[in-house]
Amino acid sequence: KRIVPIGGTECIAGTFVPPNTPGAIQDSNGQTCLAVTSLTSYQQLKGAKIKGAELEVSWRPIAELSIDGSFGYTKWNSPEIDNCDFNQDGKPDPGVTCFNEPVYVPKYNWNVSAAYDIALPGGAKLTPRADLYGQSEICSSVVSQLSCTDGYQLLNLRLQWTAAKGRWTAALGGTNVSNKEYFLNKFDLTPFGQNTVEGQPGRPREWYLTVGHRF
Repeated sequence: KRIVPIGGTECIAGTFVPPNTPGAIQDSNGQTCLAVTSLTSYQQLKGAKIKGAELEVSWRPIAELSIDGSFGYTKWNSPEIDNCDFNQDGKPDPGVTCFNEPVYVPKYNWNVSAAYDIALPGGAKLTPRADLYGQSEICSSVVSQLSCTDGYQLLNLRLQWTAAKGRWTAALGGTNVSNKEYFLNKFDLTPFGQNTVEGQPGRPREWYLTVGHRF
């Protein structure tokens, strides 16, 4: 059995490399592997700091119109990442370039939505709605700029009919109606000796029709 001390590190099987390999680190058991991802736990980062703020706004200038929005900000840093010191020996790891962004967390994210109720004869209503969502760049690794995906904005539209008593609804809508091409994430395989970068593309423009009934 391999025993890892509290707060220690362990190389994942399949990532072992010879000692002195550029960009490699040594875990608590003396094994050498590539540092291709961030440390897995916030508690492992000595002196790490996370700051953030969020602003939410809801406005109804008239009874029929509702406007909502939010904006989020996240700031993160740690001495280990700032200094490229993954093995925490107090010295920068050789052959590794780091940038101080948390993995899979955008620095900025925002959304804005607007909906307007149009009264119809008999008490029914028709509600057009627009939603805009956006986020800044995200990265899947702190040691490879190739693992970063650009920020993007997506526009969704929806038109909903609601019966007088609200028991029946029908909606026609579209997601990513501008057909924006974007990636959800990217993974740089070059540290593993492969000259490729894999990415997961986001969904294209899609349309939908829904019908609902409340019992």
